[in-house]
Amino acid sequence: IANSVMSDGKIGLILRSPAVSLGVSAASAQDLSFSGEFGATAGMIAAFEVDGSSSSPDTATVGYGELDGRVVLDINNAFILAFDASYRSDDFSSSGDFDSDEDPELSNTVGLHGYYKLPNSLVGGFVGYADTRPQDGDVEDSYDAMIYGVGAQTFLFDDLLVFGQISVSDKVRDGQDYREGIIGGLGVGSGSQYFMSDTQAWTLDLEYLALDQYIDSSDPGRGFGVNITYEHMIETSFAPIVLSAGAGYNYLSSTDEGDDIEEVTASLGIRFLFGNANDLRSRAETGANLDTPYLPARMAGWTEWMD
Repeated sequence: IANSVMSDGKIGLILRSPAVSLGVSAASAQDLSFSGEFGATAGMIAAFEVDGSSSSPDTATVGYGELDGRVVLDINNAFILAFDASYRSDDFSSSGDFDSDEDPELSNTVGLHGYYKLPNSLVGGFVGYADTRPQDGDVEDSYDAMIYGVGAQTFLFDDLLVFGQISVSDKVRDGQDYREGIIGGLGVGSGSQYFMSDTQAWTLDLEYLALDQYIDSSDPGRGFGVNITYEHMIETSFAPIVLSAGAGYNYLSSTDEGDDIEEVTASLGIRFLFGNANDLRSRAETGANLDTPYLPARMAGWTEWMD
C-alpha cells in the first residue's frame, strides 16, 4: 500500500508492507504465554468430634475425592493472571456416626489471582468464592464465603521457595441463620516448597482462619490446617504428569459451642501440566502455591453440623 507525501516541494512515496504489520502482530502475540494444570485427588479422611461433655463422640473414616484445575496467563513476562477452581465430595453419608443431613458433602472454590513478577518473586492479590452443600442438599443449611486477599512468594535459594497469604472472608448467603457461618474472617497462610530437582518436590502448607462469628452471635470460630505433599513429575509424549502423595490435619473449632472437629487425611493425586510451565519449578514460578485458601470452604461446610 502506497501513500504520497510532500516535503520541501518534493513528492515521495511511503510503502506500508503487510508483512511488517504481520510481524508486529506476531511479536505482540509472543508477549503472552499460557500454562496450567488439571488433576484429580482421591483419599481417606478420618473425622473426630472433639467434645469433652460427650461420652461417645462421633467418629468416621470415609473416602473423599477432589477435582481441580488452574489456568495461567503470563503477560509480557511481567504480570501473571491466574484462575483456579476445585470441587470436592466427602462420603460422610456412608458413616454410622456422621450420617445426618447436616454433614458436609460438597464444596467448591474458585479464585482469580493477579501477581507482579519481581526477581525470583511474585507479589499481588486475589478474590475467591467458596460454596458448600450438606448431605440433604438444602440451600437453607448451606453456607458460602467471599474471600479477598494478598499474597507473595520468593525463592530464598535456588531449591527453596517460601510463600504466604493474608485474607479476609465473609458469607454472601445468609443460610439458615444470619448469625452463623463465615462472618468477619481473617486468614493467614504460609508455607515452603523444597525442590529436590525440577521434577521432584516437597511442599509444606499451613493455614489459619479466625472468625468473629461462627455459631450463633456469641460463638467465634477458629480453624487450623497443615498439609504436606510429595510430588514427582514424569515426562510423557502427551503431557508432563505429576503424581502426588499427601497427608493433612485440620482442627475446626466453634470455640464456645463445645463441638469441634478434627480431620486427618491421606491422599494420592494425579495432574497434567500444559503450556510453558512444564516442570515443577516453572509451575511454582507462576504462583501455583498461592491458590485460593481452603479453610473458608471447610469451615462453611461444617457450620450446620456444629450448630
